[in-house]
Amino acid sequence: MPELNIITLCATLADRRGVLAHFIQVLADVRTSVLTVNQNIPQNGSALVTVSVHGNMPITVPELLAALRAVDGVLDVATIN
Repeated sequence: MPELNIITLCATLADRRGVLAHFIQVLADVRTSVLTVNQNIPQNGSALVTVSVHGNMPITVPELLAALRAVDGVLDVATIN
């Protein structure tokens, strides 16, 4: 059985309608499967979100981070593993 290449992302998202959906859409566009999503309750206009994904992406992790940072409402994103 092949080993899963799991990437865990920690992001700060603006508390606006559709930001999380757009963030997840970027992950789908690069052919990842979402394993987990954990979102804290928004405070002061933003929420911390942790997402674990796996898959054979056609782009590098730095390119993925750049694509996620380009989403309107993504205030910060980094890998934590």
